[in-house]
Amino acid sequence: MNFIFLLKAIVRKELEKELRQNQITSAVLGFESKIDDLALVAFDIYVKCREQIYELKTDELKRMTFTLLKKANLMSEIPVQEFEHKDQN
Repeated sequence: MNFIFLLKAIVRKELEKELRQNQITSAVLGFESKIDDLALVAFDIYVKCREQIYELKTDELKRMTFTLLKKANLMSEIPVQEFEHKDQN
């Protein structure tokens, strides 16, 4: 996600002359604010994807454990669906 914040530096470097002359300061600040908003959205997406990956890994581990227990005749009453993560949507 660092590339999102690098946009600020790139824009400031390209518009350095205009910024020193205070010609476009408010426009650049508005643009930087939008970059910050974009970074927050990107981080939120990242966190949700990471959470989903952990849920998938947990579900797979539970399925594998259930299968091993069932093969060892240690568990046969509980269906595998009860071990899966419930979708909260």
